[in-house]
Amino acid sequence: MKLTEFTKVGRGGSARLVATVADVTGAKDYELTVAGPSAVVKKVFAESDFVVTIDPRRTADQAEKEFGQDAKQRLEEFAQAARLENTAKLPLFKKALAVPTKDNTVFVSLRRVRSEGTFWGPWRFAYFLPRGFNIIVFPPPLCTLSASVAPISGDQDLFLSGGWFFATPIMSSTRGGTTVDRVFLSNPPLTPCNFFTWNVLLIRILGFTTGAGTFTMRGFS
Repeated sequence: MKLTEFTKVGRGGSARLVATVADVTGAKDYELTVAGPSAVVKKVFAESDFVVTIDPRRTADQAEKEFGQDAKQRLEEFAQAARLENTAKLPLFKKALAVPTKDNTVFVSLRRVRSEGTFWGPWRFAYFLPRGFNIIVFPPPLCTLSASVAPISGDQDLFLSGGWFFATPIMSSTRGGTTVDRVFLSNPPLTPCNFFTWNVLLIRILGFTTGAGTFTMRGFS
């Protein structure tokens, strides 16, 4: 789904683009929204093709297999870093950039507009981020989430927070260069997945250096 397939809502220098999304059963109960300064939205997503697969019939056991692979990759990356073969390249030495501003940030949200409960993903889109620019992703409320950024060029970092607007930092991945960054969150084992146990999360993709890449997310609610 290209930006040209979205419907623009409102006028002026700020863009809000909305598209209806169908799940695998054909039900059009979902909405994908992109918002931000018009010029920045066009620059960031000019070459993007938003791909969303939503399966409301997927059970938690079926979804667990996909999340298991993501969690395994995250552990392998940690094990590699823990070998301490090159401490000078560890992420903690990356100099933090300024916080997001309204002029260097675009927003993307995916939400259900009717009913409840579903498996989200893979949800995937490409992007181009100048240094210091941000994409803020609003996932639907969910019990389990895995997300990654795969830089093709430059260096993009990934941050996961809970609550509204980064109230509670949960996890970050700030590996250097074109190394894949991943974040993962899941409710404790044996916890039922329903309205009372959903997590409200935000994902920040930061352009640490100018470049392009692909964002991918899966979630279960």
